[in-house]
Amino acid sequence: MCHIVCHVCVLDGDRLAKSTPIDVLLRRDFHITINDKHYTVKSPLDAGMCLLLVVVVVVVVVVVVVVVIVVLVVVVVLLVMQPQQIYEHT
Repeated sequence: MCHIVCHVCVLDGDRLAKSTPIDVLLRRDFHITINDKHYTVKSPLDAGMCLLLVVVVVVVVVVVVVVVIVVLVVVVVLLVMQPQQIYEHT
């Protein structure tokens, strides 16, 4: 039977909770210990890249919200104007 013990710590030695999401873990370098063998994992994202990613996500969300609002306004305008046009033609 194989028994694996694994601990994940930030560089200052504090252990991370099991519930820490992987995206949070990958925001900075960390240590991982597997069966008493220690490894240092370099984050693929540095702080600048994390900030850039957050900005891009926020911009995309804002654009999507604006597009949805514009579509809703167009639909409402079309629904309001359509009955008036019907009555004008009869």
